[in-house]
This record gives sequence, structure tokens and C-alpha cells, in this order.
Amino acid sequence: MSKKDKIQITRTDDYAEMDGELTRAMEALDATNLRIEALLEDQLRPVAQETGDTGETAEGATQTQQQEEQQEN
Repeated sequence: MSKKDKIQITRTDDYAEMDGELTRAMEALDATNLRIEALLEDQLRPVAQETGDTGETAEGATQTQQQEEQQEN
């Protein structure tokens, strides 16, 4: 039987550096997503109050408001 050579994998510090950069990028994306979510909630809250919280979406409320404005003119 032939003897198989053992394969040695050499990892450089580049992998650790790339992993660190990717982790920082993901954390920045998470923080940005949280800010966007907060902004969207702030935008949707006034729409819900204007529509009487009927469950109408912001887009539906915008269309309703535009139709009402056109009728007034």
C-alpha cells in the first residue's frame, strides 16, 4: 500500500483581517438598518393617526389623500 502525504494548510493573517473587516461592515449595516427602521416607524405613525388607524398602509393613505385633494380642487 502506498502511504499518503499529509496535506498541510497554511492560513495567513489575511483571513483574520478580512474576517474583522467583514464583521465591522456587518455591524455598520445593522446600525444603519436600525436607523432606517426607526425613520420608517416615525413616518408611518403620523399616517396611521391621519387614517384613524384603520390598518390602511402608508401607500394607500397617500393615494386616498391625493384623491381627496383632487376632489377638493
